[in-house]
Amino acid sequence: MLSLLWIFQVVFLDDFYQAIRKQTVISSTDAAVSALSESDFSERIADIALRNDVCITLYDADMKQLLNSDEANPQCRGISHLPPQEAAAYVAEAQRQDGKTFSFQDVLEKQNDPQPALEDPYPFFLPKGRFMQGMTQVTMVSMKDGSTGALFVFSQITPVDATVGTIRSQLLIITAILFLFGILIAFLMARKIAEPIIAINESAKQLAMGNYDVQFHGKGYLEIAELNHTLNYAAKELAKVEKLRQDLIANMSHDLRTPLTMISGYGEMMRDIPNENNAENLQVIIDEAKRLADMVNDVLDLSKIQSGTQKLTMSSFNITDMLRHDIRRYQKMLEHEGYTFIFSYDKEAFAYGDENKLNQAVYNLISNAVRYCGEDKQILVKQTVWDHSVKVEVSDHGEGILPEDLPYVWDRYYKADKTHEGYTIGSGLGLSIVKGILELHGCTYGVHSCQEEGTTFWFLLDAYQNHEIMDKK
Repeated sequence: MLSLLWIFQVVFLDDFYQAIRKQTVISSTDAAVSALSESDFSERIADIALRNDVCITLYDADMKQLLNSDEANPQCRGISHLPPQEAAAYVAEAQRQDGKTFSFQDVLEKQNDPQPALEDPYPFFLPKGRFMQGMTQVTMVSMKDGSTGALFVFSQITPVDATVGTIRSQLLIITAILFLFGILIAFLMARKIAEPIIAINESAKQLAMGNYDVQFHGKGYLEIAELNHTLNYAAKELAKVEKLRQDLIANMSHDLRTPLTMISGYGEMMRDIPNENNAENLQVIIDEAKRLADMVNDVLDLSKIQSGTQKLTMSSFNITDMLRHDIRRYQKMLEHEGYTFIFSYDKEAFAYGDENKLNQAVYNLISNAVRYCGEDKQILVKQTVWDHSVKVEVSDHGEGILPEDLPYVWDRYYKADKTHEGYTIGSGLGLSIVKGILELHGCTYGVHSCQEEGTTFWFLLDAYQNHEIMDKK
């Protein structure tokens, strides 16, 4: 800003001044030409000259002066007392240029004379050899009597050297004051901005060292307040992740220990005890090895889903048959444990998606219901067709989930009941895998739960009425 002031107020001041005076002369000429047609044109022209600080003189065709805006104004004498030859030269030039000409000239008003002529009541002196700069516009006009006249409009160009010197001195003082003031403001603003950032940086270092209880208290600008809020939220989420990581270690340690102990124990028993090397004991080892494989596969599946490398194989399929098959498999597996599976549906429904992945999602939901069902050991699976969607619900009559735990049931490694041990022992990844599969399909999903009444997991999948056409595709 100071540089712009120096450029426009000092370097180009003379050019701006001359451009403004030129525009003033042109507009004054137009106004004077319009005033010639009025009865009081003398007063009007005098007013125009006074308001715009110009001199206006009107000559007839014989270069006889008809009107002078202000004879008493010394600057007007340069145009009102032009020699006839010079005035005629202006008129001739104007006639050659379609009745109008504009010039910038140095006018020698009168050389220094200590004894001016008495007949000259308004002498105007300039030092010998000095000139007065001015602008003159000459316009050929038509008089009321039909004759042609010449309208001279003159503006003196006042030297701006003294003005530039004054402005330069003022700008030097203003520049020094603003420079010092700017340094002070910059220091105060930097301090106001830097202090909360320094505090946030110190807290961030503690967060990086694993102190997730740290609080960020940066204040000041809106951006700093938003950064403070974001970092507090990040610290809270990191603390949650750390807690989930610890839960994972505890859960996986427990879940892996059981099958490994069973495999090791049965293996040693078959080696050391006669007649124990039989098919029944081998089946136990096989089952426990399968449980280990299932837990490893859960981790791999979740990793693929979260990394975005999991690809879907889309096709149309009978979702009612898929649900019926999953329930039949669970009934056969748990027929000696007293579990009851109830499957209800309004009609056969067809859906479009990855059948294998959706089958895995439904299997995990049923497995979760088996793990946390109530004393009645009853699991309900319901299918409902809604317009262009199929709604699948898996419910149990267990203890339910606390309201504060509901937002976290889909989180990986999260278990609402850390001490619960049901028929199967999971890794805590089942619902996270369900969530990933449903989101890959763009499904809407959710959970409802009431204490001591049970829990219902549900999702909506696109349905297709014309399944025969879909199958052909």
